[in-house]
Amino acid sequence: MKFNLVENAKDSLDHAIENIIDTSRPRDGCLKRVIQSLSHAVELVLKERLVREHPAFVYTKVDQYPTNDALTVTTDLAVQRLERLVGLTLERDDKKTIESSRKKRNVIEHFEFEIPTKEAEVIIGRLLSFIIRFSKEHLDLDWQSELLTNPCWPELKKYSDFWDVHSQKVIDRLYDLDFDECPICLLGSFDIEELQCQLCGHKDAYIDCIGLCKEEFLESLGEEIGNYELCPSCVRADAAAFNHEKY
Repeated sequence: MKFNLVENAKDSLDHAIENIIDTSRPRDGCLKRVIQSLSHAVELVLKERLVREHPAFVYTKVDQYPTNDALTVTTDLAVQRLERLVGLTLERDDKKTIESSRKKRNVIEHFEFEIPTKEAEVIIGRLLSFIIRFSKEHLDLDWQSELLTNPCWPELKKYSDFWDVHSQKVIDRLYDLDFDECPICLLGSFDIEELQCQLCGHKDAYIDCIGLCKEEFLESLGEEIGNYELCPSCVRADAAAFNHEKY
């Protein structure tokens, strides 16, 4: 068995699509597998773009290239290197989608978890969109044309179609100032009092950062450091100070 990065990513995408349209098994299990497979595909297409720039860039420590057993970059580090070294700028919403999917994949694979169906469908729709766009724009892989001729395309397309219509209707009704941006669907539909997104159903909590900023932030956006939580800004600052990466 042999897969290069592109073949591996495409296999994960195909596996996700098979589970999206599978009606023979429980829906929750299928959605779980879809999130895992799409998150894996995202990680691989990011790495493929780094490899095309220089094979060493895919290693956490570039001086370990070309060994086969060294650690490779996380999705976070892959995004950083794509921006710093390749000059590729990802949209803010795409970066949030990548980060959210990484966390969901981690909790699915390592912990007890609960994800509302609507939230799972939002994540899936955004991941599908990112994979198709990124593979076309930055890897010259026209996977969308292949999907358009696939009989399952209507099932895939309704994720984005439904979401566009549904989200706009909900947002149009939200005029209260006590709403914040939801970390999952990325729209201003997170009810600060109810601590739940009125659109995708995501539940969260505000906690205080123990880093230098001491600011309040949504718990799902942070990273656990020991027994404490750091906000995204302090996580990035802490990582930069610790790693002192030089390219």
